[in-house]
Amino acid sequence: MNHYRYRCDRCGISWPDRETVAEANRDREEHRATHDGNQPVSFRPALRMAAVLGAGLGAMAIWNWIHGR
Repeated sequence: MNHYRYRCDRCGISWPDRETVAEANRDREEHRATHDGNQPVSFRPALRMAAVLGAGLGAMAIWNWIHGR
């Protein structure tokens, strides 16, 4: 049995699995109407940047702790 899911390329929101393509297309049409031509703000790049900065700062702290003894 196939399952279909709509995922918005603009904002990344996913819907639950649907039984038919028509149901997934209905989800798509309803959601695209909410965009009104405006692309919503995506926080993914900011979260990715925060994770990289956190990893870098953590690595620097460990380095200073090890070599500061």
